[in-house]
Amino acid sequence: MTSGSQVHRGSDSHIWLKQYPAGVPADIDATPYASLVELLEESFAAFRGRRAFICMERSISYDDLDQMSLA
Repeated sequence: MTSGSQVHRGSDSHIWLKQYPAGVPADIDATPYASLVELLEESFAAFRGRRAFICMERSISYDDLDQMSLA
């Protein structure tokens, strides 16, 4: 989501966008979701076995993230 301005992959203020795989948008349309919780719960179910985050060579799967959110 943006606040009215589009973010471009070459932007120095959003350097992480350069790491996104081809076809992954910088912004998402969150309007179909009633809340952030709904968006996350749907993502946990749809992408259970996939990595949700990678940081400093460590990753967390959507399933791990779901379990941590319940703790």
